[in-house]
Amino acid sequence: MAPDLLDGYVVNGLDSQNCWITSIQSVLTSGDDCYYLSQECRSENIHYLEERDPGIFCNILNQAVISEYEWLTVSHAGLFYNFPQLTEDTFLQNNKQVHDFIREYGVFFGERKLFLPVVSKTGWTSQAFCEQRQVRILAFDEVYEMCTNRCLRINKIFLKFEYLEPTENEHVALYSSMRYINFSNLSVENKYLQGINGSVLFKIQGTLVHAYMAAAFNSEGDSHIEFIVPTFDYAPGKSDDIHRDYTTVFVIAGQCSFYQYI
Repeated sequence: MAPDLLDGYVVNGLDSQNCWITSIQSVLTSGDDCYYLSQECRSENIHYLEERDPGIFCNILNQAVISEYEWLTVSHAGLFYNFPQLTEDTFLQNNKQVHDFIREYGVFFGERKLFLPVVSKTGWTSQAFCEQRQVRILAFDEVYEMCTNRCLRINKIFLKFEYLEPTENEHVALYSSMRYINFSNLSVENKYLQGINGSVLFKIQGTLVHAYMAAAFNSEGDSHIEFIVPTFDYAPGKSDDIHRDYTTVFVIAGQCSFYQYI
């Protein structure tokens, strides 16, 4: 059994004038908690909601510290949360407001790297419609044969990864769709598969973060799983004291497999 990523969906803004339905990219379960990562989107004007309408795509970029121009939301326990984004023009200037926000909300890896956890606001209500569904685990040879025969249907292949989160000593299970799969041609001696996921949820150091995942397999039954977490490099006192960083990688041991829904 697995959460239904094929037909599941999330409805956000239940108590607002405007609601929206979105697909689910990944689901993460941790203990009794279940989190649903929806499709990323950008802010838009609702054309028929207000009398004065500048146009659907006439948004002006939010100049606040936390940009609500681009959204990547998580549904959990009746609310939705957004992974905050720092606006581009704050990266190369000494901005006290940014520093104060980082000190209050930032979660650090070591001395300089940090990420910003999800935030919610009053009225951000949500409901996930994602029942458990029967699945069939796919063996390496089966997936490899579909790839080499050029008949694998990428939209119907999913990935399950289970690991132990060391900070809380808690079992975590991640379910996600696939974006693409690398595979060795038949002329290559060493057979391998390497799946790449889009945005996924990842729990590390007791905190839920946004990440990208790669899962490599060989025909001998070995696997290698990596997560890359978009972070910020923060060096207080320098003129360019904050900028985006894409070098924070975690290699996580666990059980990983491809599957299909029945």
